[in-house]
Amino acid sequence: NYFNFFSFIISYRFYIIEKHIIKAFFINSILSGGTIISGGNVSRSVLSQNVFIDDEALVENCVLFDGVKVGKNVNLNKCIIDKRVVIPDGETIGYDLEKDRKQFNISKNGVIVIDQGHSFS
Repeated sequence: NYFNFFSFIISYRFYIIEKHIIKAFFINSILSGGTIISGGNVSRSVLSQNVFIDDEALVENCVLFDGVKVGKNVNLNKCIIDKRVVIPDGETIGYDLEKDRKQFNISKNGVIVIDQGHSFS
């Protein structure tokens, strides 16, 4: 039996950053410390530290780096979003590749990359 109730994991960090999930769905994803999901839905994604997901947002198959803010009613699919990018309310990315190609870099597999400092018009 590999499970031992008294075993523990030692980490190199000596502090704990809280994670907050408020009325949200969080499925098959990895969530780092300081992240807040406030009424949004996250599935099959990796969220780094201090990511904020606002109400009614949908994040699927994405990697969000430190400090990314996702606004209300945002839909993201197959995106890699660099540090401190703010996605404005109502934005849809990853569902219409022809529209997205005008604004973002897209890989051969359809993964959208949003660089740090990107401004939405």
